[in-house]
Amino acid sequence: MGCCGQNRAALRRRLSVTPTTPPTVEVVEPPAEAGPPVRLHYLQSRAILVRGPATGRIYQFSAAHADGNVDGRDAALLLRTGLFRPSG
Repeated sequence: MGCCGQNRAALRRRLSVTPTTPPTVEVVEPPAEAGPPVRLHYLQSRAILVRGPATGRIYQFSAAHADGNVDGRDAALLLRTGLFRPSG
């Protein structure tokens, strides 16, 4: 049977700190510049919230507020839904 001192020494060896690699730094790209605003007209009557597919911005449209500016990066994809047409 070993003495307590031997057990403590064995425990210290198992718990010894080993050098680790330094933390990695993640480089985050700055957000892309906003595209020129494009005015769209919503063609439905029910109110909706739409998340811009390119920017993630939330746009709100309804029959009462059918015209709105959206970021140019979102406009082409929103037009393809058939829910909008260019305003003007």
